[in-house]
Amino acid sequence: MLVKRYDEVTPTTYDEGRSGVTMREMITGADGAPAFAMRVFDLAPGAATPYHHPNPLTIAEFGRRWQQGMADLERQDKTLFDAVRQCNWDDMVAEEGITMEEWRKKALKSAARVGRIRAELRESGSI
Repeated sequence: MLVKRYDEVTPTTYDEGRSGVTMREMITGADGAPAFAMRVFDLAPGAATPYHHPNPLTIAEFGRRWQQGMADLERQDKTLFDAVRQCNWDDMVAEEGITMEEWRKKALKSAARVGRIRAELRESGSI
């Protein structure tokens, strides 16, 4: 089984006019995966990539980074953290058309799924 650590793969510029984005090609055809690729994109503050439909691993990594960013914000500025959290909750409830309690249950279910994916990745040595 192929195992690579994120910090052992050299990032390359993923430009196409989007400065601030780098890409690490974790698994490619060169690794014997002709029909599969796993890439990790790092975005500097304010950088963006085009809209696409992410897979569960993309969602798991985004969730981990989101949680870390929110934890950092809570430590640095509790008032701003509370305002951001409330705006996100309001947006989610409005977009999903569900109550806050239903949204919380959905979020807990998603967090459990992310936890299972992360455990599988740790077990395989990928992270």
